[in-house]
Amino acid sequence: MNLGMTRSTRSHPPSNYLFKIESFSLLAEANVENFKSDTFEAGGYQWRLVLYPNGNKRSNGSGYISLYLEIVIENTADLSLDWEVDVDFKLFVFDQIRDQYLAIKDMEEPIRRFYEMKKEWGFSQLLSEETFKNGENGYLVEDRCIFGAELFIIEPTPKLGQLSMIKNPSEGTITWKIENFSSLQQKFYSSPVKSVGDTKWYSMYLMVYPKGHVEGEGTHLSLFLALAEPDKLPPQRQVYVKYNLRLRDLIKSNHFKFNAPAENWFSISSKSWGYGKFVSLKDLKDSSKGYLVQDRITRTTRGHPPSHYLFKIVSFSLLVEEKVDKRLVLYPTGNKKSNGSGYISLYLKIEKTENLSLDWEVNVDFKLFVFDKVRDQYLVIKDMEVVVKRFYMMKTKWGFSHFLPQGTFNSAANGYLVDDCCVFGAEVFVIQRPLKLDKVVLEKPSGGTITWKIDDFSKLGQEYYHSPQLGIHIVGFYDKWSFPIDDRNLSVYPNGYSSYKDTHFSVFLELADPDTLLPKREVYVKYKLRLRNQIKSNHLEKIDDHRFTSSSTSWGYQKFVSLKKVYDPSKGYMTNDSLIVEAELMLMSTVE
Repeated sequence: MNLGMTRSTRSHPPSNYLFKIESFSLLAEANVENFKSDTFEAGGYQWRLVLYPNGNKRSNGSGYISLYLEIVIENTADLSLDWEVDVDFKLFVFDQIRDQYLAIKDMEEPIRRFYEMKKEWGFSQLLSEETFKNGENGYLVEDRCIFGAELFIIEPTPKLGQLSMIKNPSEGTITWKIENFSSLQQKFYSSPVKSVGDTKWYSMYLMVYPKGHVEGEGTHLSLFLALAEPDKLPPQRQVYVKYNLRLRDLIKSNHFKFNAPAENWFSISSKSWGYGKFVSLKDLKDSSKGYLVQDRITRTTRGHPPSHYLFKIVSFSLLVEEKVDKRLVLYPTGNKKSNGSGYISLYLKIEKTENLSLDWEVNVDFKLFVFDKVRDQYLVIKDMEVVVKRFYMMKTKWGFSHFLPQGTFNSAANGYLVDDCCVFGAEVFVIQRPLKLDKVVLEKPSGGTITWKIDDFSKLGQEYYHSPQLGIHIVGFYDKWSFPIDDRNLSVYPNGYSSYKDTHFSVFLELADPDTLLPKREVYVKYKLRLRNQIKSNHLEKIDDHRFTSSSTSWGYQKFVSLKKVYDPSKGYMTNDSLIVEAELMLMSTVE
């Protein structure tokens, strides 16, 4: 179980960027170490995704797909030397079969600091190659895949030099939902670290022993509060903390606390405090207690009613007796088709979609409610994992088959069903999501070889020469949003370029008409430069790849071959004072 990152699924796309790759196998087979997407804007900064199709081997990524988020700083003069950007981000892979997105997030360090010496963060082990390439998983279908990114910029908080005591610190609650609890195998697990208090001076985290620790081993769940990075404390410094450890009742909000609040001094030598016998495993597994539930929804309480809708049912028992399966999207005896037996099931349904287009969709963040008449408050139920739901033609209803256990709902002491009367409600927010979508097309060019015979080579007097523009164009490869044709030149320096002047023959592949490129648009090319051996066909070849842009229009070799070898008749490169230079375009891409 990898606690370093979490993987969850959701139906709505990432907010900021989607990156579609056609012909993924070509990219993997080309042994390209990494492929960078086009840039996109988020939070006032430019970003791009960096994909390692064969894994980032320098970060233990062999056998995996590696994916990173990179900040693109073009003009460092506008930034101070100690610039930094704190970012909370997720990376995505689209499941094309189930029409949902796999969201990957760092669990241990949810906020990453981008700065001059660290401009890239991500996951070397995003997905195993076996999982990614298995067509049944939907990530790679017909050699096509889609990645994405969603990020939120964290504004820096001023730091105070000294603080003696914080009473009721802001953000002083560490909440940790532990998934698949019954399957945990390790002795203990740690929650994400959280900074506490306005000063963000000290950070804490929770430690849980699923099968107990010390005196509670085998009988209890053990829970401790720990100080993160205690070695950063000044010598002899201690941190006093008064705290409550709580196990939430996910059904009735009757949370479990261990006696009175605890208070301890945390230091380098005493970095954690808590309870070896926090709660018995018997009570933990008792479904009536509400501590361990199988669904992935949150249940909280609040005093004010839902913003949008309330409906009241009088004589609820008649619904049950008449065995009405559904009314106002309520299943009083549970939605049995969705494993809702023994529960009250409640759903939100979109209506009046007849006049919408066939591909309509509405992304909604919603909560459903039930009123507690005894305590004059509302129980609020919300999906914790997939926060935003996508309503569309094939899915017009979302909700909860396990809204409330029937025993909990029917007990008058809980206040939900009093005098055979109950009140449900809904709160709905429609999400408008700005999104940039890039489609990266990769192809092996057909007829993509530039051949240039240079006559009278020894008589050439200019510093450099350009080959004729051959106008190599891949049919259907470009559209009106990219430059219309794919012209490539060869440029040569017969007597060498720069520091290799008079010693070497220099060859470059060059992008013609770079001004036709859209701003900040890149064209990736993997190519082979070749000097033909006209006697033995033992050609001199060098392979390279480059991202051509309007500011980086040529790439090649200053030191392609020594002039001594060029003029050596035994090498076979020159015959009758002529050279034949070629560029073979092996793999190309563009972004739509």
